[in-house]
Amino acid sequence: MSGGNVRGGDYILAIVNQELVTARELDQRMYSLRESARRSGAEVPPVDEFRRKVFDTLIDERAQISYARELGMKIDEAEIDRSMLNVASQNQVTLAQLRQRLVQEGMDYTRFRNNLRDQIMIERVREREVQARIRISDADIDAFLDAQRQKNGGKTEYNVAQILVSVPDNASELVVRERQSRIEAALKRLQSGEPFEKVAQEVSEDANKATGSQIGLRPLERLPDVFAERVQDLRTGDVSPTI
Repeated sequence: MSGGNVRGGDYILAIVNQELVTARELDQRMYSLRESARRSGAEVPPVDEFRRKVFDTLIDERAQISYARELGMKIDEAEIDRSMLNVASQNQVTLAQLRQRLVQEGMDYTRFRNNLRDQIMIERVREREVQARIRISDADIDAFLDAQRQKNGGKTEYNVAQILVSVPDNASELVVRERQSRIEAALKRLQSGEPFEKVAQEVSEDANKATGSQIGLRPLERLPDVFAERVQDLRTGDVSPTI
């Protein structure tokens, strides 16, 4: 912990591997979370407990950002621009109106962009950690496929494609809004007539996006429930109308 000044009355609360947590940032995060809770009708813990939890979250985020920098992760300006557009779209305002709103809420525009950069970087670290825990051998896959072939012989199969936009565990409200906005924009493009394969290749995060995000032929019982519940009512070439 440190009480050193940063700028204009702001001061450092903690340093995590050269990444700073400042008093202003803590206050702004608390304000943002309170406003979100107020809009959703959720309760906020007592002030001291709430401050401690938010502070712990910021410490954890700084540790992840430090780790991301050690790995050489970089977020380019174009990706931040896209995230800014998504945030503006989610709030149904233009970029100019978003900047004005940030000023009204006491948030510096450059600081807001830097926060977006940090959130994207944290998300990448979490995705990397999840992927590192997934270990499935070729033998496991072959055994599963053999069992399914024997089980599903002769049944109707469906070739389903998806557009996947993931939301990491413990994602911040900012990341959730950005991801929701991204998938809603993709659905609008499909509804306006754009080819599914094109939108999938540009938006989807799944491993098969290069081939239009097709999952492959599967009987109904081998499809995830979220797909199985919808495909039976769709005709060939239809897109589910809901996310």
